[in-house]
Amino acid sequence: MLARLFLFLFLSPAAFGLTNQLENHPSPYLALHGSDPVAWQDWDAKVLEKAQADDKLILISSGYFACHWCHVMQKESFKDKEIAALMNKHYIPVKLDRELHSALDDYLMDYTERTNGQAGWPLTVFLTPEGYPLIGATYMQPDQFQQVLQKLQLTWDSERDKTRELARRATLALSANAQNTAEPVMNFPQIAQRYLQQIMMVADPLAGGIGHESKFPLEAQLLAVLTLRASLPIEVPGLDQWVELTLDNMAKFGMRDHLKEGFFRYTVDPSWEVPHFEKMLYNQAQLARVYLMAGQIYGREDYLGMARLALDFATSDMREQKGQYISSLSAIDENDIEGGSYLWTDEELLAQLGREDAELAKAYWSMQGFAALPAGFLPMQGESVAALAEKSGVTEVQMFERLAQIKNTLLQRRAIRMPPRDEKVLAAWNGLMLGSLALAAQQFPESDYAAQASELAYGLRDRLWQNGRLWRSEEAGQAVGQTGLDDYAYLIQGLDYLSYISSDPVLIEWRDQLIQQAWQRFYGASGWRKTDQQLLPGLGATPAHADASLISASATLIRVSLRSADPQIREMAIEAAQRARPMTQAEPYTYVSHLLALGEIPPSVQ
Repeated sequence: MLARLFLFLFLSPAAFGLTNQLENHPSPYLALHGSDPVAWQDWDAKVLEKAQADDKLILISSGYFACHWCHVMQKESFKDKEIAALMNKHYIPVKLDRELHSALDDYLMDYTERTNGQAGWPLTVFLTPEGYPLIGATYMQPDQFQQVLQKLQLTWDSERDKTRELARRATLALSANAQNTAEPVMNFPQIAQRYLQQIMMVADPLAGGIGHESKFPLEAQLLAVLTLRASLPIEVPGLDQWVELTLDNMAKFGMRDHLKEGFFRYTVDPSWEVPHFEKMLYNQAQLARVYLMAGQIYGREDYLGMARLALDFATSDMREQKGQYISSLSAIDENDIEGGSYLWTDEELLAQLGREDAELAKAYWSMQGFAALPAGFLPMQGESVAALAEKSGVTEVQMFERLAQIKNTLLQRRAIRMPPRDEKVLAAWNGLMLGSLALAAQQFPESDYAAQASELAYGLRDRLWQNGRLWRSEEAGQAVGQTGLDDYAYLIQGLDYLSYISSDPVLIEWRDQLIQQAWQRFYGASGWRKTDQQLLPGLGATPAHADASLISASATLIRVSLRSADPQIREMAIEAAQRARPMTQAEPYTYVSHLLALGEIPPSVQ
């Protein structure tokens, strides 16, 4: 009995002076970890204070609600009492919702990519008590994670001062290398040519996209290709074919939910067939822009239709009661099966549809013979309505109506197995959605996109603009998360796009207030900061922020500001765009939105 009591006390987080802070947290992701035996801390200045007082390493685990492998690592490691005891005894464990602290997550992700060559979520980074990163890693199996915890603690116990100094020097070196881009100055067309040649060197000519393992939608890079193709007399062999192949395959295969619509975040294979099943608001908003622009440039109505489908999905499935848009739909279903909400077995199809309609559904959505997903078939584009009508001896109209009935039956079944939702309303991602609705309203003036955009703008203003400051998110009337440059930049851009179709003086004045405040808060003599609450020493300023899953926030603000009626704002935007030129010219693929900003500087000051 005494042994059991001792073991309980040893494993208890309180035994080491900390308790789990995450129960009932307003972040759904953090609240999921509220019952872990780990003494999770919420991120704030007190973490550093506690680490320095106890001279303990900090362990930051960053993830998000829709992430499948984040849930896996929780079950395998963070629910394990032995592993939790190691974390509680030797570390200050911090659980981070990367969507609420995007600047910190970006910094830790960049560190891990630079030191490991790759990064992803769940992201685990160990820091010194002063906040210098030591080691970064993605998902680790329980035994591997436990070994890292033990070995790092032994190193810290035996070589504390040396470890501190190495971490500090490494952070300074990485920061210096990131800005060491000395090269003869190139003009805008030369950098644009370099970018287009660069992207064609890594483009997949067989399946589209970039890479030969997983495939991401690359919204920033595609928008840049389309913009440059439309504005510059540059001929790059195979460019248009690659763009259309990429967009066609994202629409045809597993990146897209062919029953309910909406795009998944990426596919884990190079053929666009096996998605990572989370649905993010920012993908719907950004891909809608890509398909809108591609539809205009290539004269393809199907691309314009794909843009509408992405926006309409977000409006129907991701808009919450107050009229703003939630962050994501989870990759796992209520039974913890990845993709379980979207997959179909032969038995399910037969039970829901009967044999004849089940075979028709499998033919139309290409659900036969594809065995890469053991939990069932994923609907993709199969045989055409015309081909199926001819086989069945009916008209195309009759076949279309029959397929619509089948689809409705399947959607009714899916409605009872909807994936969990992250209900957070983020200023940044809603700003992206606002901009995409406004752009769609220009293309489709007969639609209600303009009204939806205006409603969203006012909803965000009422909810997230408090006492002259922008909140990142809100819960029960309280600010949640850390406001960053991305919140301002994407919302400013959304309001700017809306001003093209609506001269609402209230929203225009708000846009201009946000622009002034964004430059004051996030830009200075050393360049751009992603947040003005920088708790870690490595979170310094930089001349440019890269394009990643989100289009560069610094480039977004520059491009809007170049069109400002305020000459001081325009001058700052020109100066910031020119300051980013060395990084942009050295790595145009990484900073392609800054390349577009360079192209928008007036010729008189180029």
